Amino acid sequence: MYVETRNEAGSVYKRLSMPQCQTMGEVSAPEIPVVTKMVAIPEYSDFNIVVTMSGVQTFSNYLVFF
Repeated sequence: MYVETRNEAGSVYKRLSMPQCQTMGEVSAPEIPVVTKMVAIPEYSDFNIVVTMSGVQTFSNYLVFF
């Protein structure tokens, strides 16, 4: 994860990014990087999706840019 410090209107924000990730783009929401993947599932098929967290990163006292 990459962090860029940004000054806006007298406040210091952190802009977070990750390689090959985008943000949700919601108005007035923090710019949090998200991972998205398209999955093709054949018609009439059953499927299970399992997501496994491989690590955690905690940031203290961050004012995230939005």
